[in-house]
Amino acid sequence: MFDALKSREGSIFAAAFAAGFVAFALLYSPQPILNLLSAKFAVAPHVSALVISLPTFFLSVSSILMLYIGGMAALGRIVPLAIMAAALINMVAVLSPVWLLLVVARGLMGILVGLVPASVMGLVTGEIRAERMGRAMSCYIAGTGSGGLIGRLAAGVFAGTHGYELALGSVSLVAFGVGVVLWFRFPASRTPSARPANGLAIDLGALKTTLVTREAASIYVLCFLQMGAFIGIFNYLSYLLSSPKFGLSQSSLTFGFLPMACGIVAVPLLGYLFDRLGPRTMLCFSFAMILAGALLSLTHSLPQLFIAITTIAMGAFAGHSSASATLGRLTSVSKTYASSLYMFFFYLGASVGGYFTGMLYTFGGWELVVAFTAVLSVFGTAVTLLAVPNLPTTEPAGDSENGVSSEG
Repeated sequence: MFDALKSREGSIFAAAFAAGFVAFALLYSPQPILNLLSAKFAVAPHVSALVISLPTFFLSVSSILMLYIGGMAALGRIVPLAIMAAALINMVAVLSPVWLLLVVARGLMGILVGLVPASVMGLVTGEIRAERMGRAMSCYIAGTGSGGLIGRLAAGVFAGTHGYELALGSVSLVAFGVGVVLWFRFPASRTPSARPANGLAIDLGALKTTLVTREAASIYVLCFLQMGAFIGIFNYLSYLLSSPKFGLSQSSLTFGFLPMACGIVAVPLLGYLFDRLGPRTMLCFSFAMILAGALLSLTHSLPQLFIAITTIAMGAFAGHSSASATLGRLTSVSKTYASSLYMFFFYLGASVGGYFTGMLYTFGGWELVVAFTAVLSVFGTAVTLLAVPNLPTTEPAGDSENGVSSEG
């Protein structure tokens, strides 16, 4: 019986990884080819970025679903259908000759992709033992991180040699294939729905406390600022690298997104530094890295630009891991509500910041993007110094796996 339980848990871990991988490959694969979309449809950079900002906005809204979906494990069966439908709608977007249809289709795809986190959370909450839940969510988060990175690299490289339609279409086909596999292999729920008979059971008092408590609220603001700066830089990196200043081909400029891998790999080290230095120091350090990277990007040297982008990526990952860990250690707030609110502000920052930075790039060039990033970094540092304690209230080590986590 124990072997059967382990086998089932392993299937859930694998399904969570695969679902996160293809969902975020669909979401972020257009990022390195926004410059091509601008050229094809004759739209400004910030308008082109809507293919990222709009679905990311819907993803942020879906995070609120976790306020009441967490225990509804039966919704885990939605994941294969959501992935297949998202892949098909993304294919419609890819093949669209009309800009408006492309953006609307990407928005609909974002709604479907947004069902994946809430549904995976529902399955994990209902099916996985508490002591293994952290590992299950780590598999999902690893899937989202690697899927977002590989989706970007694959789409960017193939767009340079075969056109963006084939590049993004291939991502859609892979996602659809994974959805089909998950339809037959996704572990069916064995836990009855936990939804109460009287509808949604949300403790408004606990929700308000989790939202307005000073320590928690400061973390929401910080993750909003960090993602606004991070996605703002990477949304328009392809424009900078393809500009006369650097003149890189589409396939070559895509490798400018490789520094994201450095951030992913460095997460364990960043966690060690967080334990040693504390949240205030690490969060200030993360904003300092983002600021330094942004200033270093004001260069005509390609190696220096690569160092700058790597520094920004490391700073963003350091800030994300430190902010989520700090929120997870607070005992005065509900972890369920804190996790949902954190992801809401996390992806809202990516959506709003990514779009607004594009407006600045359109009217002021890369220098204005750097100036805006510097403002976000300085403001984030000020909020950290004023509101984030360096030694937050902690909980017993055995509960560490139940802390707040966020994919991205």
